[in-house]
Amino acid sequence: MRLKRIAAIALSVLLWGICKAQTTSTVSNQPVTSPPIAGAKVEGIKLDRSSRTATVTIRNLSDKPITAFDLVIRKIRTDRQPDVSDASFRLEDMLLGINAGKSEGIRPGESFDEVLHEVSNNVTADLDLVAFSDASAEFTNREMLMHVMAGRQAIADADNQTKEIIRNASSKEEVMDKLTRLWEESKETAPLMTPVLENHLYNLKNQHGQSAADEQQRMMDYAEKNEKEAQFISIHANLHRRAQ
Repeated sequence: MRLKRIAAIALSVLLWGICKAQTTSTVSNQPVTSPPIAGAKVEGIKLDRSSRTATVTIRNLSDKPITAFDLVIRKIRTDRQPDVSDASFRLEDMLLGINAGKSEGIRPGESFDEVLHEVSNNVTADLDLVAFSDASAEFTNREMLMHVMAGRQAIADADNQTKEIIRNASSKEEVMDKLTRLWEESKETAPLMTPVLENHLYNLKNQHGQSAADEQQRMMDYAEKNEKEAQFISIHANLHRRAQ
């Protein structure tokens, strides 16, 4: 079975309602010292010049579903020698989608198509990180591993803090006020939490009950949902090296 996702390149943490994360940034010029990745491979790249896209097919060679991967995309240059500016990262973290039941990750033996946009030249693609459903990971880029772990922990932290605000507030107005202040503070103190808190603000603002009691119950249900999500994310935030 082949799965397909089309995503724009951006340097940010994105979610399904914030439910997945994607990143593109300049690749570092650090030597690779870790073992090569054996649990997945780039199976092929298909360039479509008419739509300026490139489809990168990734296959799961392991016995566990893949929950995240990172690609190093490099332009093939014919006019000069390639350099660091010709490369970028492409991170896809499917963990929130898995928790929400909207994704199964990449199951063992299956392939996944990642579509890159605004591609006018031939490119190469290599995996430098793959995370699995048992919280293990294979990687040749430790910096990206730490980025994934930090991003996942930020989601769990934002969920837990939102849960505590809801459970300790006496009204929805108090919840919205405290959560808005936390969101504003996070821009300076914890920027990885900012988009998650913004999503919680949006959800709570647009959540309406038929009565005051119903409104309160809906908020309590939302807090419980956050608690369960934080527990799930936390398990997968502490990634360890996968035995090969």
